Amino acid sequence: MPASQDWWLCSAAGTRRSRLASRTRPSDADIRAWADACGAQDQAADLIASSRTAESMYVEWRRKQHTGLRRLQESYVPLYERTRQFRVHSSDVIPGFVQTPGYATALLSELGADVLDDWTARFLAQFAAPRAQRLTLERDGRTEHLVIDVEAETWAVVFRDGARWMVRQGGAARLWDEITERLAQWQADGRPSVDRMRLHVGPDGQRLTWA
Repeated sequence: MPASQDWWLCSAAGTRRSRLASRTRPSDADIRAWADACGAQDQAADLIASSRTAESMYVEWRRKQHTGLRRLQESYVPLYERTRQFRVHSSDVIPGFVQTPGYATALLSELGADVLDDWTARFLAQFAAPRAQRLTLERDGRTEHLVIDVEAETWAVVFRDGARWMVRQGGAARLWDEITERLAQWQADGRPSVDRMRLHVGPDGQRLTWA
């Protein structure tokens, strides 16, 4: 085992690093030890200042959220109404104040196209959108899953963006929302098999239930 001071600092800093992974703020001494071990003693003061700033910003954000996000968001409405020019940079999503309802829904989509790999899920999806067709397309280096109802002029495109699923929808109805709402209920009820399902036909149309 090396006995040098450099080894001891790296070992100590390594221990603190696991604390950082659990969102524990490092002390000033932790930062100085890490900077010294990395041969970056001249950057320690800036790192300590940045750490303190980040901590104060987090505390302030928690204070503002204390009464809930709705009140916090509504507090910015007067400023929004007074603003005449916006300058916004966002590298991966459209800024919130110009998002359409469909785009916002896409960002929050929890069920992706892989849910349709299951036969029963495909059966339920077809029942939820009986006139829809499903196509798989390769475009711009990614796989897109298209669900389209030609007669209703309604469509949805589902694709992966890193670890998350994205959805774009258009037309008079929210086609993917209708499908996933049904599938989410099926999953919440324990994914019952087809032999537990019952089709009810009446004056108001068809209805599918399960036991």
